[in-house]
Amino acid sequence: MKKQGIGVVALALGALMLFSSCAAAKKTTSAQESSESERGSLITEYILVRGDSSGNAVLRQVLNLKNAIDDRFGSNVPSSTDWAVDAEKDLSRREILIGVTNREESIAANEELQGVYGYVIRSVNDKIVITASTTGLLGKAVEQFTREYVQKNGGIVPEDINLRYTASLPLCVMSDPSCMKLLLSDKASDTLLRAAKDFSDRVGEIGGQFPTVEQSEEVSSSRIIFTFKDSVFSPEQETDRPSGLPEAEGDQMWNLTREGDVLTLEGEGERQLVAGLSMLYEHLEEQSDFTLDGQAVFFYEKAQVYRESWTGRCPRVIGAHYLGSESISGYSAAWYYEEVSQSDFYAWKLLLCQKAFGNARIENETQDESVFINDEENLQITAYYNRENRTMTVTEQALS
Repeated sequence: MKKQGIGVVALALGALMLFSSCAAAKKTTSAQESSESERGSLITEYILVRGDSSGNAVLRQVLNLKNAIDDRFGSNVPSSTDWAVDAEKDLSRREILIGVTNREESIAANEELQGVYGYVIRSVNDKIVITASTTGLLGKAVEQFTREYVQKNGGIVPEDINLRYTASLPLCVMSDPSCMKLLLSDKASDTLLRAAKDFSDRVGEIGGQFPTVEQSEEVSSSRIIFTFKDSVFSPEQETDRPSGLPEAEGDQMWNLTREGDVLTLEGEGERQLVAGLSMLYEHLEEQSDFTLDGQAVFFYEKAQVYRESWTGRCPRVIGAHYLGSESISGYSAAWYYEEVSQSDFYAWKLLLCQKAFGNARIENETQDESVFINDEENLQITAYYNRENRTMTVTEQALS
């Protein structure tokens, strides 16, 4: 009987311990689920949704995010257009909305971005919205989301994401043929007019619209007035034209300022103004982007001022990227360019023979090399063009 009593007690204790451990396990599991619920959802539980009319730029970002998720977690996250997802009527998956979609959450975020240059990453209900003013910014938004919630955080997406980036307004949306206009003096030389036309052609190649080139007696010979309209991102408004001479002293080459819808390029001569146009083209090319519906757009920061020192005679080439110069010796120097087309090389040679740039004459010439002599300053200038690498090197040497 005594042994039997001990067995009963042991059995009871075992049952009690088993019950306690099950209760503890249930409590722990429940706590973990609660903790995970508070932290958010697994990113692999989402479907990536883009607009039915989205272009390749948006699709590229969808695929970038999908590949990042699948590579990180070995998953196969589905992606589709908004209308296709609606047709399937599958409400079991959460959605990551990229770009412009027919979802109310996307519509609200894109309306919020009207008039600003920026992007939004936001959790709304059971959806995540990732959208932006331009395709370039959409790429930055997807990169940030990938960095924060795919590469970090174990793939757990919080329920309270609210990231927003905004910067200055763009310079111009090229949907309007009269969006950009170059206004020169009515006394502008053929050299300056040719440079303005070259600038217009180059910008047109980027945006599909060509800035008009006009002349006015109200514009001084030391200025080029660059006006623009931005019908998509900001309301039109009248502003006073910037006044005053360049703030530069000494070897200042050009001065570029913005006030409202007017960009003013100032310089003491044709050389400075042509170089300024070259710089402005390089800036626009670097800052060019497209809205999500495919409109070309350029950006220029508010009240930005650009200046550059000028210490040499070599003109800059509109369309080519100027890398810089170096002094080879006390009697010679070199200038370097990249992304130079055959037409760029030809345009540069025309400029060099203009009076504003020293009025050099051609000494001898081949297809890829030209030698010029500047009799007035007793200089020999040689241009080397590499068609394969699209580079140009210009050397200047004092003649004995």
